[in-house]
Amino acid sequence: MSDRTSSAKTYASLTSFMKSTAFIAGEIACPFHAMPPAIVSSCRQKVPVPAPALGIAQLELLPAVVARLEELRSLDEDHDGEGAAAPIPETLNIAIGFVRALPFYAPTVAVGLTREGCAVAEFHDGEEFGQVIFQPDRSIEAYHNKKGKSVLIEGEIGDPDTSAEFHRSFGFRLEA
Repeated sequence: MSDRTSSAKTYASLTSFMKSTAFIAGEIACPFHAMPPAIVSSCRQKVPVPAPALGIAQLELLPAVVARLEELRSLDEDHDGEGAAAPIPETLNIAIGFVRALPFYAPTVAVGLTREGCAVAEFHDGEEFGQVIFQPDRSIEAYHNKKGKSVLIEGEIGDPDTSAEFHRSFGFRLEA
């Protein structure tokens, strides 16, 4: 039981550390240089501290991503000056549900619109790139590229086959 308590305290400390140092002047800082190489457990053993993934900070960013999707609702036809369609509200609603359901370990997400007005979520994490385009009929078109291996996933949210393929490729569930 003490191991679980110690793990929970360590996680809480890391989360607190990330919250206190991850944002400096509105930009994400790299706190890894300040991380101790090890901590002393309750059993007086040195336990190595893994560098926290910046994905923990992702939880801090999600309200801003949802707010950005809400801002997109106010755009009109030809908002980009190149003939882009007005946003389709149904796709924004689906994208908001998707962003709210993202797990803490998902890569940082950016959102936008296609030229046709559909909401888009994009993930960039080193050599990994993912894009999910939401359609008004609750279907998706998802593209995932990891280390040169590309996957295209098309189907409906809630379809077991589409969900399983999405999870295999992206590493987290397709929920909205």
